[in-house]
Amino acid sequence: MDELRVVDCRGGPLERGRAHGEEVRSELREFYASWIEMACRESGVAERELVSYTETLLPACREYCAELVDEVEGIATGAGMDFGSVFLINCYDEVDLHGPALTKATLHGCTSFAATGRATRDGRMYIGQGWDTPPVIRPYLLRLTGDDQPDVLVLSHAGMVGGTGINQHGLAVCWNSLKARDVGPGVPVPFVVRKALQATELAELVGNVIRAPRANGMNFVAADAEAAVDIELSATRFHTTYCSGILAHANHFEAPELLEFEADFPLRFPDTLLRSGRMKLLLEEKFGSIDREALQLILADHSGGPGSICRHQEARGMQTQAAVLYDPAERALWASNGNPCSQPFLQYSLLAERREQT
Repeated sequence: MDELRVVDCRGGPLERGRAHGEEVRSELREFYASWIEMACRESGVAERELVSYTETLLPACREYCAELVDEVEGIATGAGMDFGSVFLINCYDEVDLHGPALTKATLHGCTSFAATGRATRDGRMYIGQGWDTPPVIRPYLLRLTGDDQPDVLVLSHAGMVGGTGINQHGLAVCWNSLKARDVGPGVPVPFVVRKALQATELAELVGNVIRAPRANGMNFVAADAEAAVDIELSATRFHTTYCSGILAHANHFEAPELLEFEADFPLRFPDTLLRSGRMKLLLEEKFGSIDREALQLILADHSGGPGSICRHQEARGMQTQAAVLYDPAERALWASNGNPCSQPFLQYSLLAERREQT
C-alpha cells in the first residue's frame, strides 16, 4: 500500500503554517524551483514578472482571509523561504491561466462529481474528483487543527494552504479550474477553498464562496451529508445547481448565463468537454447502485485517453496524481496516491489515524 503523506499542523495561523513549512521544507523548495523553471520556460516570462503579477492579488487576500495570509507567512518562515515565493506557489492556477503569459501544457484540469439520494445504493452522499497536475507537483494531505477554525483534512501540495478537502462538520468541497474573461486582482482559488471549509453548514460554505472577490473562474462541487451543490463561478458572477441525484463537472462553463464569460479553455483543452460527458454517462449507468466501489472504478476510467478521467504521465504534461472520494457523513475520504487504476484507495479520517485499503 502506497499511502499519501499526511502533514499534521496545529495551532493558530502562524503556528500551523510554520509546522507545514518545517515539515516539507526540502519538498517545497524543490517544488518551487521545478515549477518556476517550467512556468518561465513555457511562458517565456521571467520569475520577477510572475511575482509582480501575484503581488496584485495580495490586497484582496488580506481583506478576504487575513488569517490565511498569516498562514502563508508561517509556511515561508518554517521553510526558510521568502513570503513572495510561497504566495506565488499558492497562485499557481492563476499564474497558469491568467498571468503574464500562459503555460503550454496540452491537457489541463480535473473531473469532479456528486452522487446522492436515489442514485446511490444506500442513499449516502458521495462527492469526489481526480486530481490532475504536472508531475512536478506532488500531492499531500494536510490535517489542520486550531481553535480559530474547524479541523480540516485537505489534499494539496507542499506550501499550499488549500486544495480539495473535508472539515469536522462534514462539509466537503472539490475544485475544478475554469478560465473566465472577467479576471482581475482578486483572491486565488486555494484561499477560497480554505474559506469554504471554515463553514459550519452548507449554506455558509456557499456564501463564503460566492462572496469571495475572485481572481479567476473556478468551479466547486460542495456537499454535506444530505445535500450537494455545484457552484460555477466567473470572477464576478456565479450559478448554482442543486444535485437531485448526480452531477459532474470538468473545466468549462456549462451554465447558459455564464457562457459569455468562457475564455478559450475548451478550444485549447477540448478533452474537458469529453471528461464531463463521460463522467455523467458513467454515473447515469450506475444510477441506483452507486457506492464507493463503483465510484472508484469510474475514477479509473480511461475512455477518451490520453485526456481521460484517469490520465497518465504520457498525457502531454498532466497526470492523475491522486483520486479522492468523500463521505461527508463519516467525515472521511478515500484517496489513491497516484493513478486510481493501479493504486489502492486508502481511508483517511479526521476522527482517527487509521487507513484502510479498499
